[in-house]
Amino acid sequence: MLPRAHWLLLLSLPFLASCATSAQVRTGVVRLEDGDRVMLDAPGGEVRLAGPIGTELGSLPGALVKVWGTGTAERIRARLYQVLDAGNGFAAYVGWITYDQFGVRLSEWRTGRVWQLSGVSGEDFRGLHGHKAWITGLEEGPATLRPLDWGAL
Repeated sequence: MLPRAHWLLLLSLPFLASCATSAQVRTGVVRLEDGDRVMLDAPGGEVRLAGPIGTELGSLPGALVKVWGTGTAERIRARLYQVLDAGNGFAAYVGWITYDQFGVRLSEWRTGRVWQLSGVSGEDFRGLHGHKAWITGLEEGPATLRPLDWGAL
């Protein structure tokens, strides 16, 4: 026979397990609620996205994203994401913009891959130099991307 404390612990395990944080991977559409809460409309219900990466995703309402993080079924502290559809039918490349005499480049934040941007002038991206941005576009070669749409994150 187990002592009373052990029975109490055994009976509370399902409750404790439901409150525990764990690795989470979710796919859904980003939306803003009450102006500043970033939510992910995912299969199985909505999820609040927290942390700096969650806040960053608030710049992409309507985008279909895959999010990796830790948390519960209701709240995820986002650590990494991939934009599957920026709302225009194209996946987005996310990274830092650099602009110099050699042109405009995007350095992807997840992979480190550097893309030379074609068909645009440096003036188009001058305000984004050194900033994180998303770009949808067409790959024109192994390291060249022709932007169709973009925005700051």
